Amino acid sequence: MLVILKRDDEEISLQAAQLIAGAVRKKPALVLGLATGSTVVGVYKHLVHLHKQGSLDFSRVITFNLDEYLGVPAAHPRSFHHFMRENLFAHVNIAPRNIHIPDGTIRGNYDQYCASYEEAIRKAGRIDLQLLGIGRNGHVAGLVVTVEAGIEEGVEKGVGRFLVGSPAKDIAAKDDRSDRKARFTKLAHLHGALPN
Repeated sequence: MLVILKRDDEEISLQAAQLIAGAVRKKPALVLGLATGSTVVGVYKHLVHLHKQGSLDFSRVITFNLDEYLGVPAAHPRSFHHFMRENLFAHVNIAPRNIHIPDGTIRGNYDQYCASYEEAIRKAGRIDLQLLGIGRNGHVAGLVVTVEAGIEEGVEKGVGRFLVGSPAKDIAAKDDRSDRKARFTKLAHLHGALPN
């Protein structure tokens, strides 16, 4: 794990965006795991800026978002689909077929749906780089600690009670070796999360 401490939100967002951009330049067909929430907004702003400058090409990048609120349609302004469109996808040249966000409107057989989402991740070659955020209360990537059958209780109230997505064990496992070493960089905003 790479932990980089910076002075403020702006500095860490810029550093995280530069790390992601470097990975995309090194591997244009990068499989990129994405997150939502206030922690990553600045990262997406810097990625969009790099793209508009002509120095970052998303045309071959494949993305997988962690989760979506269960019962919330993609068009809902509080959905993670909407968040990603507004903050990144509408501003870069990513192919729509390369964007993967769980469907919050599925009904029943959640295990099968989550297994198919995880299979899509495996078919893409697994996550090369995962962007995560750390919330003010210490939660990682908007999820509470427990994972049950791919459905996790949401932290945010008033939108959806549960999130549907991929358990952390599947995000971290780049290959199926018994040691299951993670080959991802956790880019996390730690400002305010560490004692002075």
